[in-house]
Amino acid sequence: MDLEKDENWQQLVAEFAKLSPKQKAHLALNLSDTLAPPDQQTPDEVSKALDVELARRVERIQSGKVQGIPAAEIFPNLGHPGS
Repeated sequence: MDLEKDENWQQLVAEFAKLSPKQKAHLALNLSDTLAPPDQQTPDEVSKALDVELARRVERIQSGKVQGIPAAEIFPNLGHPGS
């Protein structure tokens, strides 16, 4: 199918061009979510899972259950350019 010749496609592209950059980004994110296979998480789901994991880790550090390792000790072992 040649999308450039499809009237519906042309109308959709014209309407998209009228959107603000923020609206375009929001629409693009929503559309990308529909492309994810059913067995994969959407970007929003991944973001929420990362937030939960980050909160869990912060709580463990703040409660004293775990102790962080200073970056100065970690980066040399990783071969980080800034070390």
